[in-house]
Amino acid sequence: MAWLFRSLRLPVVSRLSPHLIPGYRQWHTAGTVLPTGYDAYQLGVAFLKANCSLDEEEVNQCSRLFVSHVLQKGYSVSDFHRHASDPLTRGQTDRFRNLCEKKCADETMPLQYLLGNWGFCGLEFECRRPVLIPRPETEELVELVRTHAQHLQTQARGQAPGLQQAFRVLDVGCGTGAIGIALLGSPTDNCGTDYNGEPNFANSELAEHWRVTAIDINPQAVDLALLNADRLLGPSSTLRARYEVLLCPLQTFGAGVDTSVYRGQFDLVVSNPPYIPRDRLAGLDESVRGHEDLVALDGGEGDGLELAKQLIGRCASLLRPEAGVTSRPLWMELDTHQPILLHTWAASEAGRCLVEGVSVHKDFTGRPRFVCVDIRV
Repeated sequence: MAWLFRSLRLPVVSRLSPHLIPGYRQWHTAGTVLPTGYDAYQLGVAFLKANCSLDEEEVNQCSRLFVSHVLQKGYSVSDFHRHASDPLTRGQTDRFRNLCEKKCADETMPLQYLLGNWGFCGLEFECRRPVLIPRPETEELVELVRTHAQHLQTQARGQAPGLQQAFRVLDVGCGTGAIGIALLGSPTDNCGTDYNGEPNFANSELAEHWRVTAIDINPQAVDLALLNADRLLGPSSTLRARYEVLLCPLQTFGAGVDTSVYRGQFDLVVSNPPYIPRDRLAGLDESVRGHEDLVALDGGEGDGLELAKQLIGRCASLLRPEAGVTSRPLWMELDTHQPILLHTWAASEAGRCLVEGVSVHKDFTGRPRFVCVDIRV
């Protein structure tokens, strides 16, 4: 490996006293030989191992993603191997070095915040502390909602041929805007599947009638969702015109003077609500507890379903009433032990007056994670 470090002029440093190692300042100078992506990856692995307490899998992932980030050729493993022989410019080498140093300075910092963006449903969302990072499981929620919504639209058309009615979705607790934006503009047939071309769903006849309203109580989340909408949907596009974000608590949305126009307007509600029991927050990994918004994680006392039940209670006044329609769907992502608890609650006296039924759906690992609650309207 010595030839690699000499050519890059970026030596591995001691964990204890890096600034005393001869040549350490060469991290801050450009090498005479431009490294390839794989050269930089090897260097990053060696540097992170010498200066961090990360395990081998984390070290390899960090170095690979740092190389992919500076090359800007995609984040998948196949993207990395496809471009591993590409040379890094001096500027890219500097940015790669900075990412390695930042990770060593704060090992608990999530990669998504270090990189500043993250892939979700084929789209690159900007990520900023403390707004929650989009998780891969939530891509499955998007696909479930999309499939169900299309079924509802097709069913409605069959009952009223020729009627073109807007299909309105409410995204509660939008965070980065990942769910609502992906519903409108994911350039994939299925979330996470590469698709080279125009967004299939966004261009479909059914999707032309979609409207998404997103709400959050965190001003930073609202700003970030708006930024991502402009970046990913296009600031002046017809898609962008069908997406809006409001700073508003769920408790007053649709009830206050400013938002009363939204009362009884939605065909479907989707949410990834706070669901971690309050007494478990202190035990979360430092990468979550020390960087992400705990308010957006706090599901309240007891079973952590306090916010989910509040959402169920509010949905009845937000979902659209229609003759012959007895219920409309609320989709949620929960912890894997909670769907059965919610199902039991929905069958109780407290739940029966609000809920017509609950269906539970498993994630790709086979664990129950998603629920579709049929809200009485």
